[in-house]
Amino acid sequence: MVKPLHTAFASQALELADVFKMFVGSAPINGTDGRPFTAQLSTPDGPSTGGGVQHVQHITFSRDGRTFVVGSIDTKAQQIELRGLENVSRQHQQRFKAPLTLTAVEYDLFVKRVRAFANSKQMAVLIKEVVAPFSSDAPEADAEASSGSMAWLAWLLVILVAGAIAAVVVLT
Repeated sequence: MVKPLHTAFASQALELADVFKMFVGSAPINGTDGRPFTAQLSTPDGPSTGGGVQHVQHITFSRDGRTFVVGSIDTKAQQIELRGLENVSRQHQQRFKAPLTLTAVEYDLFVKRVRAFANSKQMAVLIKEVVAPFSSDAPEADAEASSGSMAWLAWLLVILVAGAIAAVVVLT
């Protein structure tokens, strides 16, 4: 059987998934019910990632034919984002209508393996904690309003300084 040819970016994504499997996916994430989860990193659907445009790869947990996303790797930003355990637990409950059978200790072991993987690839790791319902837009809106008012003040300052300089030039 002939292996399909992959672009450079797709080949890098496949290699990253293989290394992730060695660092992280090779060890099971034990569930409290005795059935382990397996961590995996998604690979490109085809031989190309659109010239690197599709550079985000998802980190998933799977078992019993069920798969759900717990994080992602952005190869352009050299950053790994993981969802916090509470976030993962809520997502699992919402999607499968069943509680997540995973302890904080097991999830922390998974996070440590991801951090070791990240260090080997010189990537940053961010943990995305749960944001309260209906408040996820509020911080961004506040930040936008704050930066908007700061921009207005900066322009006002520029106009005042320009006026003062003009007055000095006219009076001398």
